[in-house]
Amino acid sequence: MKKMIHIPAILLCLAMLTGVTACGGSGGQSSSAAPSAPESSAPAPSAEDEHEPVTISILHEHTAEAASNIVSSYGFVEMIKKYKEEHPWVTLEEEIIVDSGDKLFALAASDDLPSVFGNRYGWLPNFAGNGLAADITDYVDPSMYVDDLYCMTYEGRIYGLPNKYSIFNLVLYNEAMWKEAGYETFPTKIEDLIKANEYFEIKGIDTMALGNSGKWFATSLLTAGLTYENCGDEWVESMIARDGTNEWTHEGFVKSLADLQALTPIFNEDCNMQDDVWAMGWYMQGKAASHVVGNWGLDTARNMSGESPEVWANTRVALMPTISGEPNIMSSAVGGNSQSVNSKLKGAEFTAALELVEQICSPDYAELLASRGATAPVRIEVNFDAFEQPYKDFAAILNSHGTGMNITDYVDSSVANALHAAAQNVMTGASTPEAAAADVQAAQSMLLM
Repeated sequence: MKKMIHIPAILLCLAMLTGVTACGGSGGQSSSAAPSAPESSAPAPSAEDEHEPVTISILHEHTAEAASNIVSSYGFVEMIKKYKEEHPWVTLEEEIIVDSGDKLFALAASDDLPSVFGNRYGWLPNFAGNGLAADITDYVDPSMYVDDLYCMTYEGRIYGLPNKYSIFNLVLYNEAMWKEAGYETFPTKIEDLIKANEYFEIKGIDTMALGNSGKWFATSLLTAGLTYENCGDEWVESMIARDGTNEWTHEGFVKSLADLQALTPIFNEDCNMQDDVWAMGWYMQGKAASHVVGNWGLDTARNMSGESPEVWANTRVALMPTISGEPNIMSSAVGGNSQSVNSKLKGAEFTAALELVEQICSPDYAELLASRGATAPVRIEVNFDAFEQPYKDFAAILNSHGTGMNITDYVDSSVANALHAAAQNVMTGASTPEAAAADVQAAQSMLLM
């Protein structure tokens, strides 16, 4: 599912012309003229008069604190503000809960979902399959979104819109360090990365900082890209679809785990015990020549740059190298957070809820995030020229590379957990690639029973 996101910026134009004319005259002459009527005897109709007042509700996770620290949360909150300003006839009831997944499923079980609620690809069998999310296929344009709304498609129909877009296999690297090591540009082949490790080991520097205590990082940042290269697009999509035609014991996936195992020496020895913030700090302190991370890492690095201005000044961005040396796909996830409409809504309530979803996931939202150096799943031309060099590098990657699905965001959670364990086990030597692949397949087979 490789797709290009380099397209002209989306321009939205809405023109409204309202005119009121009045004319009158007298059919004859009179010695006393009637007084002139006022131009308007009643106020112009307001938005409230033109629309049926409705009340809708939304459950989301974007607190004021999150909005002050996380760009995507800021954008989400700003879109709700914009919606309220433009929909004064709508009373919007908000419930804000951090990590709202458990609450959402409890509401679904009691058939008491809010008008608009968060959704994910892995949840579609629950919400779309059980008729809880509204089918909005006929109201949306999939081509507006970077994955053509694959993330919210269930059995050929669309059940929501995405408002999150993450790239997982970026590398922040210290250009000065790599030039000293003999590399004018960051390696494009994994074998060169491993070879460079010999130089950095002598210097007492880690070649690449990795924080995998969250377990999913190694899968998203490393295994996903290797799997696309070794297995191909069709195989990956087959495994995500659970169509039963392929298995995780495929030689290409086993090779991906073996390639990951071969990469392990380039990372800090405690990579499975440290998180990504620690790993970024390790890189920014000059203790590592590079750091593999997602696009959120750019903001983390910039926030740390006050104490490490020289490292930040030398930081460039590339995609994780490949076995072949050919450009890597962007391991991405669209719809890690999407918005759906409650299927019980009809008429004005449905319209109000759908328009809220469209606003949250709109080009307005994408442009707002882009103005702050962040990404959104709407197809726009990204321009980070006003930002520092790492952001410019990232924009060049966004506008020129194809995307692949970050596997862990699209498979069932039980399979995702097995993938995380497989990565960690081969990295620590606790399992062979063959045995680890068999464990993942066992988790998949349980779903097909």
